[in-house]
Amino acid sequence: MMKSRKMSCPQVQSPPLWLSLLVMGSLCVFTLVTFVDVNMGVVLEWFRMLALAIFRTRTVLYVACLMAWGAHLLEAIVAYRICKQLGGGRDTWKWTIQTFCIGYPSLCLLQAEQRKGI
Repeated sequence: MMKSRKMSCPQVQSPPLWLSLLVMGSLCVFTLVTFVDVNMGVVLEWFRMLALAIFRTRTVLYVACLMAWGAHLLEAIVAYRICKQLGGGRDTWKWTIQTFCIGYPSLCLLQAEQRKGI
């Protein structure tokens, strides 16, 4: 008789620290230069000028920033659903929050764990 192994959400794994800091830092700076309208020093003003040079107008900059946050939210929802499909468990919310903050690199790790379990 074959024992059925109970599946559960895998233990949280993190992408490399440098990648996590790069993604979270970039998203935070992007949000600051988009929505905060005060003098933030030379470095952040340089980032604001760069962002406006890329996106051309303030409206497009707002939309791009909101889309970036929306993409992270959708990735977090996908991570939550994958964990629930794998049986849930205490690491479900850890994966969800990590994927919301880091995005695609975290989701790739979770999907690799999902493929191992299949």
